[in-house]
Amino acid sequence: MIIKEMFSQEKTKLFRFASFILFAVLVFSCSSDSSGDEPGAQTDDFDRAEMLVFWADQIIIPAYENYRATLVDLNTAAESLDTVDDLKTLQEKWRAAYLAWQGVSMFDIGKAESNGIKVFSNTYPTDAEQIELNIGEGSYNLELPSRKAEQGLPALDYLINSRTLSDEQILEQFDANRQSYIKALTERLLNLCDQVLEDWTTGDFRSKFIANKGSSSTSSVDKVVNDFLYDFEKYTRAGKVGIPAGVFSSLPIPTASEAYYSGERSKELLLESIKAAKGFFEGDSWIVLGGGPSLKAYLDDLGAQKDGQNLSELILANFNEAENLTAGLSSDFADQIEADNTKMLALYDVLQKNVVLIKVDAMQAMNIQVDYVDADGD
Repeated sequence: MIIKEMFSQEKTKLFRFASFILFAVLVFSCSSDSSGDEPGAQTDDFDRAEMLVFWADQIIIPAYENYRATLVDLNTAAESLDTVDDLKTLQEKWRAAYLAWQGVSMFDIGKAESNGIKVFSNTYPTDAEQIELNIGEGSYNLELPSRKAEQGLPALDYLINSRTLSDEQILEQFDANRQSYIKALTERLLNLCDQVLEDWTTGDFRSKFIANKGSSSTSSVDKVVNDFLYDFEKYTRAGKVGIPAGVFSSLPIPTASEAYYSGERSKELLLESIKAAKGFFEGDSWIVLGGGPSLKAYLDDLGAQKDGQNLSELILANFNEAENLTAGLSSDFADQIEADNTKMLALYDVLQKNVVLIKVDAMQAMNIQVDYVDADGD
């Protein structure tokens, strides 16, 4: 349960609070000196407001709309589970939703942050024992924070896939309670996504997000960049690779691989996650071909360098190397770890290089403070 323990330590607000207290003290002590610099204040003329509009309208909202469409299909597929073909359809819709999730996982802001979509949708390893108890009792409250490992895409992975059973044998397990639980999980995923998307599209969050164009630790740019970094560091580097490969334990934990029960999805989920992070960094639009205002453009505008080399190009080179190394792995990370874990560890090292470049060099160049604490020693 290492991942659950690790991810239960959600982004603490302590650092933000400490930053606020420090800022308040500085403002008070320097109130007669208007030239004092706010910690984290923007010290350049890059148009952050234009970037926020682009992020909202051409990346974040379209990504959530895409994710929602896959969840609608998944929820529909869960309505009828009478035949093996029904099960295969559900498995394929689950795969599509899991891939789409990789595109929104990093945007843990607004309603996504307050309703806990991240932990309720993708906490793994899933708690198979408690899931069986829930099904047996026919009673459960999936809205409780303590239930995060009993639901979401990993729980569906356990219920509709198997490393040992055939599809026919899985289908034989589908009594009324089990089918009801599966339906409750797909409806829960859709409801969480609807809350987030409605806040962006029909609520007032989009306007607040764009209006918050300042440079404080609570501004939209600072929060999104921190969410992007946190997701890449904790969910991509650690969750998908480091923890199952044993980087944080005395031995590898193959069963901690994402989509463990499917036996063939962990690689493509990681590739999609890296693609999403790289695309966001470069400003890839979901609406039109080509890029828009981005972190890469921001760093280039600042002339940011590392050891005499263009910083954004170094970050992109690491994304590309990570994609290449991942492509050479087994589609099943549990099998890869058992067969040759050194390849997983080599991939982890490349991902770690980008964590350092983004967390230290890029954020320092953009004068953005890291708003969470961790025990990884990064």
